[in-house]
Amino acid sequence: MEIYVSHAWIAILTATILFLLFSPGALAQIPGDDKHVEFLNCKTSRKSIAVHGVIFFFVICLLLAVIVPQLHCSLRTSA
Repeated sequence: MEIYVSHAWIAILTATILFLLFSPGALAQIPGDDKHVEFLNCKTSRKSIAVHGVIFFFVICLLLAVIVPQLHCSLRTSA
C-alpha cells in the first residue's frame, strides 16, 4: 500500500509545526522579561512577537526553498 502525500501538504505541515515551535513563550521567549532568553514561561510581549516572527519567516523561507524543490524532483523521478 503506497501513501501519496502532496508536496503542498508537506509544506503546510512544516509551516504549522514551525509556527507552534516558534510561538513566543512556547519553548522560549526572545527577548525575555528579565533575561535575554527565557524558557517555557508561556508569556509574550510585542518585542518577542516581532523577534519570533522574523525568525519564523527566515526559517520557513529557507526550509521551503530546500524542501519543496527536492520533493518536486523526487516525485518526478519516481513517477
